[in-house]
Amino acid sequence: MKQLFSATLFALFLGAIGSTIGGVGFARFALGAEPEKDPRAHVKNLHDTDYHFLVPESKEAWTVRRSALRTQILAASGLWPMPAKSPIKPTVTATIDRDTYTIQNVWFESRPGQIVTGSLFVPKNLSKHASAKDGKVPGVLCPHGHWHHGRFYETPEKNIPAELKSGAEERPEGAKYPVQARSHQLAKMGCIVFHYDMVGYADNHPVSHREGFGDPQAELWSMNWFGLQTFNSVRALDYLLSLPGVDSSRIGVTGASGGGTQTFILGAIDERPTADFPAVMVGTRMQGGCVCENASWLRMGTGNVEFAGMFAPRPMGLSGANDWTVAIEKEGYPELQKLYGIYDKTDLVKAKCWPEFGHNYNQVAREFMYHWFNKHLSLGQQEPVKEAPFVPVPPSQLHIFPKGSKLPEGILSTAELRGKLIQESKENISSIRDELAKGNAKPLQDFLDPLMEMAVGKAPKTVEDKIKVGLITIKRTGTGETVRLHDVAKSAINEEGPITLVVLSGEEYEAFLKGKTPKAVEASKGKRLFIIEPFGVSRETKKRAHLDKHFVGYSWGYNRPLVAERARDIQTALVWAKQKSGDVSIAAIGSGAVPVALALAATPGVCAKAELDFQGFRFEDLKNLADERFLPGALRWGGIPLLLARGLPKGSSALGVSP
Repeated sequence: MKQLFSATLFALFLGAIGSTIGGVGFARFALGAEPEKDPRAHVKNLHDTDYHFLVPESKEAWTVRRSALRTQILAASGLWPMPAKSPIKPTVTATIDRDTYTIQNVWFESRPGQIVTGSLFVPKNLSKHASAKDGKVPGVLCPHGHWHHGRFYETPEKNIPAELKSGAEERPEGAKYPVQARSHQLAKMGCIVFHYDMVGYADNHPVSHREGFGDPQAELWSMNWFGLQTFNSVRALDYLLSLPGVDSSRIGVTGASGGGTQTFILGAIDERPTADFPAVMVGTRMQGGCVCENASWLRMGTGNVEFAGMFAPRPMGLSGANDWTVAIEKEGYPELQKLYGIYDKTDLVKAKCWPEFGHNYNQVAREFMYHWFNKHLSLGQQEPVKEAPFVPVPPSQLHIFPKGSKLPEGILSTAELRGKLIQESKENISSIRDELAKGNAKPLQDFLDPLMEMAVGKAPKTVEDKIKVGLITIKRTGTGETVRLHDVAKSAINEEGPITLVVLSGEEYEAFLKGKTPKAVEASKGKRLFIIEPFGVSRETKKRAHLDKHFVGYSWGYNRPLVAERARDIQTALVWAKQKSGDVSIAAIGSGAVPVALALAATPGVCAKAELDFQGFRFEDLKNLADERFLPGALRWGGIPLLLARGLPKGSSALGVSP
């Protein structure tokens, strides 16, 4: 997509910085007005953010909100759209026998080259179990958390006596193997259980749990640990449901800590789980400390309590401990009860905290889960359900790929997997372009519109304004977000006719704010021309612009990147101008053109004409995460070409856009 840039716009910007007007520079005048306080001026506290869920008042409002949240999760994880699912071909490397069930060591590919590994617990004589219906039993997924070695976790011997003495565990095997324990018990209760590894834990390698992603290219293509893990959870569920003995109408998911995150995320994006139990993870005080629980865009304007609420009205139990979930019964649970109340199902959510124990999934909490699943998966066990003795499996017997063994052919390294993920994205973009070439814009709209709503937001219905000579402050109604518009003619707001909005490049803004104005000012006398001053140009933004040096998902997972905030302000200005005049055009050059393209894609139809010069900018060339134009996911979304294909008005001009 490469079009000629109009001579009009070049005239507007050539020699952009000129002399001041009438002795007192217009820009100096504008700077004398203090901008209103904007709530975006300070960055949130990242993954330690306190988030309190504001429950919608109606089922209809929640349905809309839930749909938007699902898009947000999938976009953050690089799963919008969901990749094509290859056939699951499980390989069992060993079978371990117990008196009433077997344990199989299993691996399969979630996508060609990416693997899922775990232990499959299968009850013997399925039809004879109290849980059986028509010869099938419930299936349960058990993701683990960040316990050392995950599925292979063994409590150090020196710590076992304290576990027994405190009442956290009743028997030595549970104290030593608490991560294994629930799978053994659920199998005894008549469930087929798949206990699978997090990416980079236990047998799931060669991709590391905390290395290989987080760089600029990974961010631009929405490649992250959270996405790899979430896709594996979806495919683990596919595998579980493919087993002939599993009753698809009775599917439970339960994990603790990071496994709790996987539990409620899977429940939020997938309708197939029928009962959930995220342990020691849902709370208002901390949203997830690992890179595998965070991603750019993920928790912008939301948090774990609301994510957990997306499971409603399906039955969900939660446990808390003396950690960030300690207040769950007073902070989080009441909101979830209110949400379930919208469906008249308050009895289908229950939270219980044991503040006497630290971060855990101990026997006390596990037995609460057994009760929940017994009731809501119809396991037919006599209450109260007590955890029975079990014979644990030594980690050496659970290994699918023993240390030093050669991995099966076709399993990809991190670099190879990254290449495959990029290829998946390119194929999606290519298919959309093919449809556009045929005159079919719907695939582009279906793909891009939800992303734009997430990144920029819906266009405001109304915009408030305060008008002074030469300066207009507009406010996005209901948000407190303010934008300043510089009235170049100082009286254009009082005139009638078409409105032209201009977005300057960063360098031009710097000169403009020092008291110099674009030469276009002199040529604009009698015209309604307004220069937009979007977020971060002249206001204090050092705190707001902070990027976590370890992983930017801790920053952009909770706050819009600067380019998206600016696009949001441009969108607000476009709506304001539309209110003032039915004929609105916009012009931008250099770094200013990027947020304009984003704003136009988010608000198609609001603008009659756009004149843009990108000066050869490509998202592919960005190497610095702190660049003011950096947009997480931009390449997966199709870059500038697809943004323009969605939002550039007919008859407009764009220059310097690579195909």
